[in-house]
Amino acid sequence: MMQSFETMRRYLRIVGVKGLTLALLGKIFRHTFYLRMRHPLMRLPCVVRCPSSDVPTFEQVFLKHEYDCQLRRSPQVIIDAGANIGLASIYFATRFPEARIIAIEPEDGNLEVLRLNTREYPNVTVFPGALWGRDEQLHVVDNSYGNWGFMTSSVGDPQSKAASIAQETNGITVPSLLKKYGIQRVDIFKIDIEGAEKELFEDCAAWIEQVDALIVELHDRMKPGCAASFHAGTEGFDMKWQQGENEFRARRGGCMVAAANERADGLA
Repeated sequence: MMQSFETMRRYLRIVGVKGLTLALLGKIFRHTFYLRMRHPLMRLPCVVRCPSSDVPTFEQVFLKHEYDCQLRRSPQVIIDAGANIGLASIYFATRFPEARIIAIEPEDGNLEVLRLNTREYPNVTVFPGALWGRDEQLHVVDNSYGNWGFMTSSVGDPQSKAASIAQETNGITVPSLLKKYGIQRVDIFKIDIEGAEKELFEDCAAWIEQVDALIVELHDRMKPGCAASFHAGTEGFDMKWQQGENEFRARRGGCMVAAANERADGLA
């Protein structure tokens, strides 16, 4: 009961009375409602689903400011891997209207809302697929983490249970993605891919030097070894700090600088 009460309080704080009402009705009737949201950090309204993990995602991006960062210049290229319904892409597109943003999302339900939320942002391009260590077909796996927790696995992975496979999608490596969109350098690379960062950073030598700054959420609770893979693959970055659930990495001379109140290894 206490957990439900705390969840209700959280919904009320984030999405107000209307959002809480829709969430309660959704629970009762097993239906998902779309709620139109506004915020000063977005140029246009967006929609979130109630009830769903879209609500805490909205809180992370727009209320807790987990992607906020200090910059010495405006970024030109941003990749949003694991874009979900596009809230981070909207944040970046509003803050950096001249930046080119590639939003990557593998799951069809999230993709539908992502396209809806970003259709009026001409600088956002949606790629339906998932970052991976190889170019290959992947399973999108539902392990009951909610709309923000769909994982990916190789089609031949014996650990994928038929009951948990939601769909298939295209897996693409970072070099293939950069080639596809003619990108030479990535100013900000946001990665929230529910454990696939383990495979991504296990062999990142071919692309990591083309990235100036990383914002990565690690998921060892979902797939052990994510943190070890990430830390080994990002040793060459000059500045390292954590902000909310995200690990930040940045190079000297890139667009991003560490926040004054954050610990930044190697920062003079």
